[in-house]
Amino acid sequence: MTEINSDIIILFDNTSNLSDLKKNIQNKKCKIISLDYQSHKILMENKIKHEISDNYLKEKESSSIQKKCYMLTQWFSQPDIAKLLKYDDINLGELSAMEFNFLLIPFLKKFVEITRIFNIYQSSEFICSPSSYQIVKTMTKSSSRLNNKIINNELQKNIKIHVKVGTRFITLHLPYSYYIKFKKISEIILSNFFGIKKRVTVNKKSVLFAEFDTTWYHKIFEMLPKNPLNLILFHRRRPAIWNFESFSIIKKSNCSIATLDEIKDTNLEKEIKKGNIQVGRKIKLLLSNEEFFKSFFTIENYSFWDALKIEFIELLKKKCLDTVTEIELAKRLFQKCKFSAIIIGSEVAFNELILLKLAKKFNVTSILLQHGLYYDDFPQSFEYNKFLGVLPIYSDKFIVWGESTKEYAIKCGISPQKIEVLGSPILDDVFDIKKEKNNKEEFILLATSSPTDYFVRDLSIEIWERYESAIKKICETVTKSNKKLIIKLHPYHQEYDITKLVKQINPDIEVIKKGDIKQLIKSCEIFIAIDISTTILTAQILEKPVISMSVKEYFDIPEILKSDSCMITNVREFESTFFHLIDNQKVKKKLIKKGTSFVNRYLSNQGIASQKNLEFLECQT
Repeated sequence: MTEINSDIIILFDNTSNLSDLKKNIQNKKCKIISLDYQSHKILMENKIKHEISDNYLKEKESSSIQKKCYMLTQWFSQPDIAKLLKYDDINLGELSAMEFNFLLIPFLKKFVEITRIFNIYQSSEFICSPSSYQIVKTMTKSSSRLNNKIINNELQKNIKIHVKVGTRFITLHLPYSYYIKFKKISEIILSNFFGIKKRVTVNKKSVLFAEFDTTWYHKIFEMLPKNPLNLILFHRRRPAIWNFESFSIIKKSNCSIATLDEIKDTNLEKEIKKGNIQVGRKIKLLLSNEEFFKSFFTIENYSFWDALKIEFIELLKKKCLDTVTEIELAKRLFQKCKFSAIIIGSEVAFNELILLKLAKKFNVTSILLQHGLYYDDFPQSFEYNKFLGVLPIYSDKFIVWGESTKEYAIKCGISPQKIEVLGSPILDDVFDIKKEKNNKEEFILLATSSPTDYFVRDLSIEIWERYESAIKKICETVTKSNKKLIIKLHPYHQEYDITKLVKQINPDIEVIKKGDIKQLIKSCEIFIAIDISTTILTAQILEKPVISMSVKEYFDIPEILKSDSCMITNVREFESTFFHLIDNQKVKKKLIKKGTSFVNRYLSNQGIASQKNLEFLECQT
């Protein structure tokens, strides 16, 4: 790495003000280092010479930082600390572990990079982005900060609501205060129409579904009127009904919705206030353990506690106080309804983990449901899947889609007695769609999956550039073939919007941000996925040839790609792979046949998984 001038080092990231940077570099010789992909792009577009912070990491060091993050996230489990974090026998630190990891991963990557940079340029003056200033000032007094990027703070505080108008979705930005008022009013209305008192039958078993998307599991709900179960929905993160489709499903299903209006009692506010005072004292006592935090939050003999603690304390206080409310509510729910089982989709999500812990106390069977196609290469993906909460570490039962996932879970140390092979309720309707007569193959379909916040490697400029290169290559190649291209963005709330990028290549490319992808897959000629996705299974059920564009390559090859049921390619080879497939009917048919074979191995109870899941729930006591 050639040094231009080491007198001034400017650390620039996406929190920095570009105008302020330009003022700072006037008539000065500076070394500018971008700390993330967004800032790298801004500097490139403005033709400002710079380096990237990724260059200061050693080869394959991202994986060691990732492992360190997993370990540090468990700070709450240290014996002396765990005693201070208990509320109603629930460890408050554990409930915020996932959110803390989302904070820690970008922080720790940045900390290691800045440490390396500082070791090289210790005598330099540092001008820092707002987010990196807290790190640098722990290392040197010769530091100052750039101004914050100008952002619309009001818009950032708003809640995004996606509304379907005709065949299209529009996004509304609702102020948070309005959202809270709307949620309270809607819960009163919901309790009047779909409440426990209105719909729960006394002599039936009751099963709790926590934070489930009813549109995904609509086949289960359609069967409820003829089923001897009370199915109760409990939604704290978002309303149980958010559009006409979800309203229609719940109305016809006879399921009930447990709302705050129905669960609360006269002592609730008093208990929450008392609990908040108790937790406040515990947090104060906890944070007085400065030496523990300084020694625990270290990497490579550097303590980063001083740089982390402001955000850490803010997160801890917020989540702990939220926890008191959610625990007290959940306790009343368990007291009000005698559940035979609770069903969750993740063991680490905030509300689900509370319910999971309380289910143990109330002797209620807890069941974790497989809800997607997982990375299943053992042992490489074990820590990742454990972190995402998709393995049954605490749950009594684990409902999986087929023998393949069962075998993977057993390799991960899950008892075979915990595992029930029942199939996928969310894919039942795909088998119905398959029966529909529709032979039109109108376009090429691409399902995106951009880099995420919970992988250190995803934060690297290399991965982001590789991702954008993959999107560009797909767009250019399909355009060259004179085929129509439709792109469906992943439903992940932070999915990168590539509309501007693809429209520069071909304005006729259609980008769809919301809605169900199944009918799109039904009408496509070739389905393209970035790396692996549950949508690959959907395409294979619907007998579509699949191309998997390799971008991330975190783990060893998962079974769906080992099976040779998809064409695996990369940016360099995509064009030849695509034209080889589109021009050769024999290759297409052979690939479709392999896809069908994989589906038959991976999915049990095809088309009847919802029924099998309900039958299993009926047997729970």
